[in-house]
Amino acid sequence: MSRGRAKVAALFTTGTRAPGPVPVEVKFVTTAEGAPQWLVDAIYAAHQGDMPRDWIYAECQAAAEAFDAGDLTDEDHVAPYADGRVDVYADGRFHWAAAHCQTRTWAEAEEQAKELAAPGASIEMLLGQVQYYAIEFIARTMLEAIKDENQRGAEEAS
Repeated sequence: MSRGRAKVAALFTTGTRAPGPVPVEVKFVTTAEGAPQWLVDAIYAAHQGDMPRDWIYAECQAAAEAFDAGDLTDEDHVAPYADGRVDVYADGRFHWAAAHCQTRTWAEAEEQAKELAAPGASIEMLLGQVQYYAIEFIARTMLEAIKDENQRGAEEAS
């Protein structure tokens, strides 16, 4: 990546996995060939020690796209950005929870959600809060990495 305001999302690519037991090709996000180490490190940090997960890679890419578009450029943008990424459908929230409930990403987000859970909140609402905190962490991780890299680039340029 060239220094400065190069497009961060261009450092990601989408591929297709061969079908498994179900004959449906699965799209996935990964880093583009030659992606810089700072990006690989940020994605690793976004996983919070979990094994690689397609959803987290996709959220890292989405955060990079939001940064490139100017929608996620500072800390004030993180909460509204994360809120806008939460699945609005109960079915989607349950599928997401089933896929992530045994991960560290889930555990960390669930702890945050517990602190703010409204008494009597529906399970759908609680799942949305957990997903929100997971997305918020990923977005914040990516934003900090991008800003750090841009700062290093600016210092090297001067």
